[in-house]
Amino acid sequence: MMKLLPILIVLPAFALLGCEDQQSDPSLETVKKFYSSRIESQAHGMPSLSEISQMAPYISKELRALLDAASAEYAGSSTKSASEEKIEDGDWFTSMFDGPTSFIVGEVQSSGTKHIVSVRFTSAQQLPAVNWRDRIVVIEEEGHHVIANVEYENHWAFQDNTTLVDVLKDPKARRKRRS
Repeated sequence: MMKLLPILIVLPAFALLGCEDQQSDPSLETVKKFYSSRIESQAHGMPSLSEISQMAPYISKELRALLDAASAEYAGSSTKSASEEKIEDGDWFTSMFDGPTSFIVGEVQSSGTKHIVSVRFTSAQQLPAVNWRDRIVVIEEEGHHVIANVEYENHWAFQDNTTLVDVLKDPKARRKRRS
């Protein structure tokens, strides 16, 4: 029995080494915290300036600037039809208009300081539940991992544009999103 004791101690330690990387990956943690917060707050639509401020620890400076500009455009639009108001309620941070009710982070592909996190989303607002995947681009900025973009894997919501940054940079795409 004494001869087996070192083996019984060493084997579990080796097993834990493989798990530690995925559980402590800062890009995964950023994505988890961001989407947990979005789901918990039931946030949808173009975020207000105060919501963007709350997201600041999780999003890149470029994404924040683009969101600030788009949010100001939405807030400044004085003549909104009922359909435009409804579209603004859609989720901008996934490719599904209704947004998720839950999510599971998948694998991370890393290339230098850029990390692509695969996320499986579920919307159970109506039955049957809808599942889809998007890819979240996470970068290192000023020593922190932040979301820089969302690559829409299911293109039913955004027609020609395949990323959140593309939509935010293109005024025509933002107008399309609203109509």
